[in-house]
Amino acid sequence: MESARHMQDHWDVYQKGADQLTRDLFSLFSKVPESFKKQYQEVSADTVKSAQDLFYSLLGNIVNNVSSLILGVLLTMLYTLFWLCSPVPMDSSVDVMFRKYIMFKTLACFGYGISAGLLLYFLSVDLASVFALTTFALNFVPEVGPFIAMVLPCPVIILDSRIERPMLVLFVAIIGQLALKFAFSNIIEVKLIESDKKLRMHPVMILLSVGVFGYLWGPTGMLLSVPLMALMKIALFSELVPSSYRDPILVILEGDRNAPRKHGLKALPRITDARWPERV
Repeated sequence: MESARHMQDHWDVYQKGADQLTRDLFSLFSKVPESFKKQYQEVSADTVKSAQDLFYSLLGNIVNNVSSLILGVLLTMLYTLFWLCSPVPMDSSVDVMFRKYIMFKTLACFGYGISAGLLLYFLSVDLASVFALTTFALNFVPEVGPFIAMVLPCPVIILDSRIERPMLVLFVAIIGQLALKFAFSNIIEVKLIESDKKLRMHPVMILLSVGVFGYLWGPTGMLLSVPLMALMKIALFSELVPSSYRDPILVILEGDRNAPRKHGLKALPRITDARWPERV
């Protein structure tokens, strides 16, 4: 809410940046026909006006529905708190696995969000604290969320007329966030989560599970995609699942041909009918 008012108070700064961007594009395409320049100028002016109208409309909707938004956030926080403190009855191994995933994921998201916010702050990007919060929240969505968080500051950087070299700042911000994403998602988070073998999973399977569970249950499904897939892996370790089915599924989920051996699994003994001799 406060961030939306901040942008409204400094809208002239971004409008000035949009005008500067238009002039830069004109100088870049100085040799194009005059008719094209005129059409581009009209389109750019309409785009800025439409963006301003859209922002004011969104701000009005936020103000009108702020009570329902606060209530929804509080209910979500209370639900998550009660779920973590008093989870539904389930097997102890599943309970521990869910708690570990939420704890490890929260630590990685918090570190990534703080680091991204500090990067944008030192680059003098407006609303750095807001982008840090959105990065923290979006990073809970595996693989997809961090890239969405990287794109969000781009319009603010490009249109902020107070930044002398916006394209350079944009380049540094993108490269810096990519480096942070690699460090936290591919190294720190992997080391934390894969310390539990049941949570180990190939990135392609993570993307697939995010898409499937996100389609079914929205953001909640995206958040729970990895622990739900881990729950499927736990079910594979049951004695009722033959190794002929279990081992290929483990190889597919982890992307490792040696996955069954790493879990210390052995093939189940063959069951033969006592009435018929086993062929050699």
